[in-house]
Order: sequence, then C-alpha cells, then structure tokens
Amino acid sequence: MGWLLELLIKSIWEFCSQLIVDMMSVITDMFTELLSCDLSLFEELFSVAGDLYSNAILPLGLALLLLICIWQLFKSMFGKTGVASEDPVELVLRSGICLFFIVAARPLTDYLLKIAGTPYQWIAGTEIKVSSFVEYVSALEAVTSVLGIGQLNIAILKLIMQFVVAWNYFKMLFVIAERYVLLGVFSYTAPLAFGTGGSKATNNILASWSKMFGGQIVLIILNSWCLKMFLSGYGNLTASSYGFTKFFAATLCLVGFCKVTFKLDSYLSSLGVNQSS
Repeated sequence: MGWLLELLIKSIWEFCSQLIVDMMSVITDMFTELLSCDLSLFEELFSVAGDLYSNAILPLGLALLLLICIWQLFKSMFGKTGVASEDPVELVLRSGICLFFIVAARPLTDYLLKIAGTPYQWIAGTEIKVSSFVEYVSALEAVTSVLGIGQLNIAILKLIMQFVVAWNYFKMLFVIAERYVLLGVFSYTAPLAFGTGGSKATNNILASWSKMFGGQIVLIILNSWCLKMFLSGYGNLTASSYGFTKFFAATLCLVGFCKVTFKLDSYLSSLGVNQSS
C-alpha cells in the first residue's frame, strides 16, 4: 500500500504543479495586459473618476493655485519688515505656468503614460518558454538516501512548498493591483499637485508628487518584469529534475523574489525615485 500512496501523492503533485503553472501563465498574461500604463481598466471600473475630475478636482486645483498666489502676494505687500516674501513678478509668472499645467494635466499625464507604455510592451511582449511536463523527470529520483527521509514524506513536503509559492504569487498580484490603482489616483488628482507649484513655499509638494508619479510609472514597468521573471522561474522549477535540497533552495529563492517584489516601493524610495511606500 505504501507504493500506491507514493504514486498517488506524486500524481497529485504533478497535476497541481501543471495546473498552477498553466493558471499562472494565464493570469500573468492577463495582468500584464490589463494592469499596464494604460488606465483604460481604471477608467472603466471607476467610471465616475472622469466626472469627478472635471467637476471637483480641476476646480479645486485652480482654486488652490489662486488662493496660494493671493496669500503670497498679500504677504509680500503687507507683511512685516524682515519677513521673507516672494517676488510678486516671479510669483505671478510661476502661477501662470502652473495654471497651464493644471488645465493640461490630463493630456500631459496621458502622454507620459503613453511614452512609458513603450518599454512596458517590450517586457510584456517577451515570450516565456516554460518546460513541458511531457519531458518531466521526477525530482524524487534524485533524492539521496542520506537524508533519511522517505520518498512519500518528501513528496508531501514538496507539494506543500508548491502551494506556499503559489500563495506568495497571489499576494504579489494584490500588491501589483494596488500599484496600478495608485497610478490612476495620481493621474486623476494631478491638478491638485500643480496647484501647489506657484509658490516657493509650497512647490515642494509638487516636487514630491512628481517623484511619486514617476516612481509609480517605474513600478508598473517593473511589475511586468517581476511577473515574467517569476513565471519563468516557477515553470522551470516544477519541470526540473532537481533533488530535494536544490528544489528546497530554489523554492526559497522564488519566495524571496516575491518578497523583493513586495518591497520595490521601499527600494525605489531609498534611491529617491519614489516616496509612496
């Protein structure tokens, strides 16, 4: 009965491995196509975003720019002697430039996303060759007897590790979806950021927003790269003839790769590229 149980566990592992690889391949293709630098899914899902942009966000950005400009002009004309104030001419000029960017915020962000879509498509269009299970060689045959662990126990352990890797993959998908939504939020609230750029006292907000928006674009591109890398690694792992020790180490590498993907925000923030962690 022991050999029958081993054969059953082995068959379940092979079936689950192939199923997970196929499912990951479909999901990866779907995510790289939908959660890209194109915000069409965001606009379809949150259809009210366009109306909110024109009815609320855009007027708020204009009002914010005007309020800051008037306040700074008031300080420069009626402020106490010795209090630092801005040059009125420079203030009005900067506010006029920001006014243009507020009005053109949506076309500008769309144009930047369109440019970023080119390197994104380079990554998303790369084909992944995942080894077929037709040429599958059981990794259990490579396990050394020195470990003192039966093949049945090893098969169960490897089956559990498969699901651990798959669970981390799905957690990675949630993080990728969050970054895509955040990119849409930045795009549709751009007038509020441009409204703070007229004055030197508040233009640091616009500078921070610019870094965060640029960082989100970089993250979206890296998301596609991470999905492709993970699918390639997982497919090669499940179709390999690795012994248990090497299989265990490779599984930890895949889990570690997921953790690195989770923390890309922090890494970019440390480089000064992105501060939305």
